[in-house]
Amino acid sequence: MKPEDDILNEAIEQFRNEQIPSHPPQEVFDATVKKMTAAAEAAGPAMEVQNVHRIRLITKLAAAAAVLVFAGYAIGRLSAPRPPDLQQLQKALETSLAAAIEPSVRQKVVEDLGRQWESTLEAGYLALREDLTEQYHTDLLQVAAQTLAVSNATTHRLLEDLIASIRVAQVQNRQWVAAALAEIDSTRRQDSTQFATALLSLAVATEDQLERTRKDMVNMLAETRDHSPLLDQHDSTTK
Repeated sequence: MKPEDDILNEAIEQFRNEQIPSHPPQEVFDATVKKMTAAAEAAGPAMEVQNVHRIRLITKLAAAAAVLVFAGYAIGRLSAPRPPDLQQLQKALETSLAAAIEPSVRQKVVEDLGRQWESTLEAGYLALREDLTEQYHTDLLQVAAQTLAVSNATTHRLLEDLIASIRVAQVQNRQWVAAALAEIDSTRRQDSTQFATALLSLAVATEDQLERTRKDMVNMLAETRDHSPLLDQHDSTTK
């Protein structure tokens, strides 16, 4: 087994002598970019515009990582007894790049989606609150209008009932006044008749009493004359 320093020196010497491209194979680069683009597109069309700058930055980082990996591969190929297959190298590079970049891309996508959903939910909440507030004001105005209409109708009906009651009371009062006046007139006439009858009875009684008094006076004078000769003599002299 060779020491590590000898292997490294030998790999460096072979690397100096062989023609090694300054950049990774185009197939590896295209496959890596394709995988990153597919991962970005899987996050949804809504995130495409927001992640353009991030994808470009990650692409540059991926290219740099691919260069480093390819450089390491070149050193390892030079130090190994047999150079590995290009397809195996491409698969290994794709796997390593995907394993290194995919978590960060996924984390970025998750964070962007979280912020987007948070913004969407906040906007939806504000819109819902405005809609509910507007609906509440509209319902309140409708209830107030309906209550006012019912109150006006009730007040109008009560006023009509009051006016009808007043009219009925006025008619009844007129009837009561007419009946009272008729009763008073009937009582007055009855009293007048009774008074006239009483006066007539009094007059008749007075006349009878006067007649009896006159007769009593005449009788008393006659008796006086019969019992008084002086009176007769006086009468004769007078004659």
